[in-house]
Amino acid sequence: HELRSPLTAIRGQIEVLARDPDPDAEAVRRVEAATLTELRRVERLVDELLAFARLDEGAGPALREVDAAVLLRDAVIAAPGAAVLGDLAEGHIDADPEMIAGVVRNLVENARRHAGADGTVTVSSAAVGGRLRVDVDDDGPGIAPGERERIFDRFHRSDAARTRVAGGAGLGLAIARGVLTAHGGSIRADESPLGGARVSFELPGLRPRRQT
Repeated sequence: HELRSPLTAIRGQIEVLARDPDPDAEAVRRVEAATLTELRRVERLVDELLAFARLDEGAGPALREVDAAVLLRDAVIAAPGAAVLGDLAEGHIDADPEMIAGVVRNLVENARRHAGADGTVTVSSAAVGGRLRVDVDDDGPGIAPGERERIFDRFHRSDAARTRVAGGAGLGLAIARGVLTAHGGSIRADESPLGGARVSFELPGLRPRRQT
């Protein structure tokens, strides 16, 4: 269904255009925009399915020592949708930077989707008992207590209509949990101090920066 829906929309747009023997430039632009939107949905779903396949095959993270604050800062800057950076814990962790950056980008994009264009999304981190905790907060509608564990299930969507419009397939949070589990970490959802949702994840082995 997740693949069929955008492919059906693409086919419909092309068929409408093909029935017009002399389409004007505006009609072509409209079909182009709609088709590209649906193609991005397909590309995202394929990327997510490939990520799951790698995790299911036991392709573990390529660990290396990274600066936790730099990794988070760069990931937030690259994330779709603006987010405000709060306090960031200093130190190093052993992680696959591409995998963790992907988790952060996914959480920021998800928070922005629910907060809306005029809402607030913040990212901060803290050292908690030798672990790095990252909090992604938004001031959107929040997540009902009964949904806070289920949102990490594959293909689960707490608001299917809204997520479908935004292009999500209900896989991003499940992939995030798989990546973090492979790192020996964890992820959870809660209520945010901003009034919306907070999604937090932890990674083990935070240690002070080496003195140079």
